[in-house]
Amino acid sequence: MAGGSTEKRQPFGKWFWLLIAALFLVAAGGAYWWLSRMSDTDAASTTQPAPLIEITDITQADDIILRQTGFVRAADAVEVVPQITERIVEISAAFAEGNRVTRGDPLIRLDATSAEADNAAAQARVKQAEAALNEARITLNRQEQLRRESVVSEAALEDAQVALARAQADLAMANAEQSRAELTLGDTVLNAPFDAIVTSETASVGQLVQAGASLGRLVAIDKFEVEMGVLQAELAPAMSSQDTSTLIGTSVGLIDPATGRDLGEGRVAAVLPEIDTRTRTVRLLVHVPRPFDGADVSVRLGELVELAIALPVENGPALSVRAEAIKGGDTLWRVSDGTLSRVPIEILSRDGATVSLRADGLTAGDRVMLSDLAAPAEGLAVRVPDATMQTAQGG
Repeated sequence: MAGGSTEKRQPFGKWFWLLIAALFLVAAGGAYWWLSRMSDTDAASTTQPAPLIEITDITQADDIILRQTGFVRAADAVEVVPQITERIVEISAAFAEGNRVTRGDPLIRLDATSAEADNAAAQARVKQAEAALNEARITLNRQEQLRRESVVSEAALEDAQVALARAQADLAMANAEQSRAELTLGDTVLNAPFDAIVTSETASVGQLVQAGASLGRLVAIDKFEVEMGVLQAELAPAMSSQDTSTLIGTSVGLIDPATGRDLGEGRVAAVLPEIDTRTRTVRLLVHVPRPFDGADVSVRLGELVELAIALPVENGPALSVRAEAIKGGDTLWRVSDGTLSRVPIEILSRDGATVSLRADGLTAGDRVMLSDLAAPAEGLAVRVPDATMQTAQGG
């Protein structure tokens, strides 16, 4: 047709499609914003709070306490041993296991018949020797007088002098024999050498005992002793010098390691001069005075006891903290303003649940972490069960 067009017209123009594309972009951006906002909200809602931990305070320690175990032993003990072979004729009622005896108490009497006869014979020989000596003196005096008068020869005078010397020697020998006989007679009675308790007894009346055979055992009751070994490094905080003699007289507590029961007190009586070759420790000898004086026997021979000695710290006081606050590598984690900070320490001694230490920048009253965290770190935010301690996040 004239003036007509054969081209097919599009239903929408290009501006329409541009408008549609713009609207799509706006919708996509809105959806992205909404989804991001929801993601941030979810992430915020799942953030974990700072860990809640238990804390403890650092305290001042004027002393360090060293602990060691040892076995109680007798400070003085003696076997009841006869010096002669003879029969037992009497045994004191006090000489029985568990009984106490006093110094000088007769414990056992042996048959003294033979000893008494020997002593009487020795006394007779002394008298005989004394008479012979007197006679020799008279003879010498007479010979000296006659010699001055030139009546006897010089040889006769010398014979009288020799006779006197021989009589003097005979008397000395007779006196020695009498002393020996008196000792033997004294050996027929066995006396307690000191205040003691009888720990064993095997004597019987009528028993023929041999010289040197033990009839029982006595243990002194004035003191027991325990040996305590401590490392030189453990003593170092209390004494910078090597003069361990200053430890003598120091009080030592005794404790039952099984029950914790107080068993009394002893004192360091000596510092033994040799280091124990097995443990490389300084050996302290602790005396426990009058262990049987109480109503109950607190310490027994052969018993394992724990000894505790408190020593003042040189160069000012140390610090003390519960042992569980010490973490790997001798470290404490101080809690300040809701965060952790690592504090290296020097351990001075361990006393059961308590540790004595030194640390730069740490003072009594500071708070440290007790809890065990999987990965503690410098600046880690924490919470504590104390309203005044807040985390860095305000939680």
